[in-house]
Amino acid sequence: MTSTLAVGRILAPWGIRGDVVIQVLSDNSDRFKPGASVVLEGQPRKVERQRTVSGKTVVKLSGVNDRNAAEALRGKPLEVPEAELMALPTDTYFQHQIIGMTAVTSDGRELGTVQEILRTGSNDVYVVKGTREYLIPAIGDVVKQIDLDARQMLIDPIPGLLD
Repeated sequence: MTSTLAVGRILAPWGIRGDVVIQVLSDNSDRFKPGASVVLEGQPRKVERQRTVSGKTVVKLSGVNDRNAAEALRGKPLEVPEAELMALPTDTYFQHQIIGMTAVTSDGRELGTVQEILRTGSNDVYVVKGTREYLIPAIGDVVKQIDLDARQMLIDPIPGLLD
């Protein structure tokens, strides 16, 4: 079976013709354009239409033709095969690659695992939980190395970061 990754989540039905409000979990601006493909409950679906209403993304998926069908999908993820993800520049990672990684300091102290990524205006912040919670800024001065194979992040904490 092909590995998939969530790029959206159905929040609620919209109207009576099968449209749904979605939470977009992708930075790819074309992800939900008409004609795009997503996987819903293991089945491929086409995006038939997409619009923004009051700041919300609303889409119509093939095979979802009324409000009842849309309501039954509340909370379901919209996925794409991992092979279809766009290539990223060097030293740039997808969130799913970072979440669950172990954070270790340059002196070998294990802090815990990355549980969440907070998006801020200037840089992301990794929420690392172990014996306590740490907020690690995703900047080159702090995050020195990411080893995807070892699922480990090497950090060199700036003064006061771990206090």
